[in-house]
Amino acid sequence: MKKRKRVLFYYSNNKSSISIETLLEELQKRGYKIYFLSTTKRGTLHDDLEKYDIRCWAHPVEENKLYYIKQILFLVWFCWKHRIEVVYSNLQHANVIACIAQFFFRAKLIVGRHHFDFVKEIDGISYTPPSNEILFDKIINRLAKVITVPSSGVYNGMKNYEKVDIKKVYIVPYIYDFSKYPKPDEKKVAEIRQRYSSKLILLACMRLMKLKRHLLLLEIVKELLEEGYDVQLICLDNGPEKERLELFIKQHQLEEKVHLLGFQTEYIQYMMAADLLLHPSLTEASNSVVKEMGMLAKLVVVCKGVGDFDDYIEHRKNGFLVSREHTHQEMKTIIKEVYQNPIAFQELGIRLRETVYQKFNRSEEVLRLYDKLFQN
Repeated sequence: MKKRKRVLFYYSNNKSSISIETLLEELQKRGYKIYFLSTTKRGTLHDDLEKYDIRCWAHPVEENKLYYIKQILFLVWFCWKHRIEVVYSNLQHANVIACIAQFFFRAKLIVGRHHFDFVKEIDGISYTPPSNEILFDKIINRLAKVITVPSSGVYNGMKNYEKVDIKKVYIVPYIYDFSKYPKPDEKKVAEIRQRYSSKLILLACMRLMKLKRHLLLLEIVKELLEEGYDVQLICLDNGPEKERLELFIKQHQLEEKVHLLGFQTEYIQYMMAADLLLHPSLTEASNSVVKEMGMLAKLVVVCKGVGDFDDYIEHRKNGFLVSREHTHQEMKTIIKEVYQNPIAFQELGIRLRETVYQKFNRSEEVLRLYDKLFQN
């Protein structure tokens, strides 16, 4: 590369993210001069990125009637001051600001889309985003000239349900440096397995929301216990469904078998201690938890047609795929199979590890996609 192209990563979050840290570090190594600007105050992500000599700024603004005008003006000023050549905005909030600001700077704008939340009714659950989010997506779809999405799930959702010129949408998967993850602590893993001692430890690691369908998991566990299976379910993270789930647990006396542990910083220890990840979510962009379980060579059950699962999970080869419409029975059947003969399925976890390392670990193929997008 003859000169270091100046690329601004524009973002509306400040929390640590291994996928973002990996991407920007690898782009910096590739010869790009990376700048990072958040619409929020400084956070751990800024600190992480500065370890790689990536210059970071934060521009938090009080939320009032002038909020968007102030953010737009600052982004325009920033691009001119630092002679930015490519703006890569990410998340809906930052994308709206960047799409309007692009009319006042010379840099090429690439918009990173990381969600598709519309869900037709399945299992009694349906979801339509709030009207303001739908409006923002319409503005972005209309004004953005290049849009990246992390999975076929988001791509197909936009294609089938949104009025967008799909020719300007590109699938660009997330990348990770799996060596950045902490190693499991054998002692802590053993303690967790002892604390939740059972023949099969099941794990759910996702926000407590209706679209994630935790209640379905609780119903499955209840039925398995009634049939004499020795299982425990650990649920990590928080969310608005917590009270409803706690009520179900209390009503059916599952306190000794189902554990809502909230957000855990040492989630890797729980992943390593678990035998099987259950992920019945109806919507995803590109789920990191399943890849992290793959990093640990663990078994996973996910839904077909959600996020990027179809892009790398092969049923009964490196994981389990179940339908969204018949998740309950299909997932329950798989749990019983693993319960009866867990050794027979260990190879699936090993293959999943091979898959996620090959496809996502500092992927050269993905980095070449960025080269193409930045240079065109």
